[in-house]
Amino acid sequence: MKASYFYNTQIRQNSDLRLRQTFFWRSDEGFGTTTRGDLAWAATPSNVMRWEGVVTATEETEGGRWYFGQTWYHLFGNRSAFSLLSFARGESDGPVGVTDTGFNFVWRRPFTRDYLYLSMGPSITWPREHEEDDRELNIGFGIWLEMEFGNWRY
Repeated sequence: MKASYFYNTQIRQNSDLRLRQTFFWRSDEGFGTTTRGDLAWAATPSNVMRWEGVVTATEETEGGRWYFGQTWYHLFGNRSAFSLLSFARGESDGPVGVTDTGFNFVWRRPFTRDYLYLSMGPSITWPREHEEDDRELNIGFGIWLEMEFGNWRY
């Protein structure tokens, strides 16, 4: 069960602000709330920066779980694109304040249809779940298909 409130506004012609407050109940966490905000700024038609922050507090969390990220999106003329994300996440009163930090690079290109895309890229993170853990480099690579719905043309 959940209820949400959204607030979206265009600050300037090239930037927008989105805020969302959600109240929920989940059987594994009890009652809780999530606050999310993001700011997007188009430096040029093909370069967009986005900053986002999310904080969730429930009956089961110690303090609040949080996530902050900054992403640079770049669009190429052939509908290919890439993004570079830097992020950090953690729990404010948990045993480990910052549980993960890292970078994700994603390259996306059209694949067989106008609405289908192939995305792939590496990730580098430094997770730490418990106080006694050492923060070690974690390298990953993902490949996935994305499908676009609606009338989106860039």
